[in-house]
Amino acid sequence: MGCFNYNCMNKQDNTNNNDKNNEIIVGLKEKDNNINNILKFEMKDDKDMTDLEAGSLMYKFNSNRFPNSTILIGLANIGAFAYMNPILQCLSNTDKLTNYFLNEFKCDKDDDTKKVSYQYYDLLQHLWGKYNETKEYAPNNFEKLLSEINPLFSGKNPVYSKDFLNYLLEILHKELNEASKEEEINNMNNVDDIKQNEEKIKQYFFKDFAKKNKSIISDLFCFSFETKSQCSICNFIKCNFGVNYFLDFPLEQINQYLYEQGKNPTLNKADGSNRDINLYDCFYYYDKKGIIDRDNKIYCNACNSYYDSDYSTTIYSLPEILVINLDRGENEVYQCNVNFPEELDLTKYVINTKLNTKYELYGVICHIGPNHLNGYIVAYCRNRMDDKWYLYNDSIVTLCENSYEYRDKMPYILFYKSKNINNNTQNNAYMNI
Repeated sequence: MGCFNYNCMNKQDNTNNNDKNNEIIVGLKEKDNNINNILKFEMKDDKDMTDLEAGSLMYKFNSNRFPNSTILIGLANIGAFAYMNPILQCLSNTDKLTNYFLNEFKCDKDDDTKKVSYQYYDLLQHLWGKYNETKEYAPNNFEKLLSEINPLFSGKNPVYSKDFLNYLLEILHKELNEASKEEEINNMNNVDDIKQNEEKIKQYFFKDFAKKNKSIISDLFCFSFETKSQCSICNFIKCNFGVNYFLDFPLEQINQYLYEQGKNPTLNKADGSNRDINLYDCFYYYDKKGIIDRDNKIYCNACNSYYDSDYSTTIYSLPEILVINLDRGENEVYQCNVNFPEELDLTKYVINTKLNTKYELYGVICHIGPNHLNGYIVAYCRNRMDDKWYLYNDSIVTLCENSYEYRDKMPYILFYKSKNINNNTQNNAYMNI
């Protein structure tokens, strides 16, 4: 989603091998109703297993035979588009989003205005709905459509998971947007408008945003932020408000910043690796203050001059689904582990604390392999039906022995959901005023 900015100024599985048929029945307990569900697993022959699959369980699932069972459908690897699978699995385990598409989404197959939405709906029907009768599904139709409408996904150029996620959320929002899309209430370009107080500009921004944006995507994923810069000549403060789908943390810059601040005294070890970063340190960096100078001077509408400036960026309000991208730079090669909690409390990092600021982890996209040049991207997800953690490695879905299995991997994208949200309240970019 492009940022919406407005300006103002203000003063300041290890199984027993004695099963003759290589099959095992695993009893699972349904989280909410204590119903014992049954899943049927099939072990693969050892000679066909990769290192990751060795000792793990493969399953066969029949939705007609076991209608109440936890559903575990893998996504087949379709070559250059494998980066899509971890994102799709994390999004599919986003409960409110999937419930919307399975229960509320209405669209004719031939509706050209909702092509991607329909293909995403069809994919979810194979993962969770009426077509989930096989252990894996190949998202060929989904990939084909994206290739046709955006050259970025043609398979000719490298695409990173965050780019795919951003594009998918953007186009789903565009197709599902029910807002009137009216023109701006004001252009607010003249000096008098710019000098209005911060509260009035905030009111203007969120009302204008709400008039133009109303979809399940914006409801769940949009967070808002505020930036300020103060003119070194006349001391007026320019305030910008914006909205985005996920937080982007550049790990290399964060590590350097922490080192400069004395919070990370061993930036470069003798072996060339970098010290671990705590996720809260990333929020500390995001909330930092700095100086804009030299070639990046800002034009001040109030005194009609270019100026050096102090600036700061702060999260104004949080979404119901918080997605965090741990940016490893060009080719995603910057190796630095990030320690992140299962429960996240962001009260001290957000301006508007009227809404919920506590989150629980439900999805992790990370790298498995000896180094960044060898390996593959997978997803660890808390299954939306039984609340257990599973490793989604393309068509292979494996029950995690413990919920912390992902911690020794290299994380790229984190998915958190807001805690203790009642049925009548949700965090989103609209509820700020």
